[in-house]
Amino acid sequence: LEPARASIAAFRDAFEAEKAKGKYKAGSPIDEKRLSFFKLAGEWKPTAVRSEAAALLREVIKWSDWPGNKERKQQFKDWLATLESATT
Repeated sequence: LEPARASIAAFRDAFEAEKAKGKYKAGSPIDEKRLSFFKLAGEWKPTAVRSEAAALLREVIKWSDWPGNKERKQQFKDWLATLESATT
């Protein structure tokens, strides 16, 4: 649980730092971090950290918007649904 919480905190810090720079720019470093975080969070089992990760990812997507690539956007939606529907 602790490594997951540390990853959430680190991703939140990266997001806050990026947000502090101003308006979102496509291709910025947060994009790669968001993708890595999605993949990492998908491996977590505890529901609490999965839902916490999903909430943070929704916050980031609200700020950055969905990816322009249709396939990637669908992938993100699927990953979010998986994170949010986790029962174990």
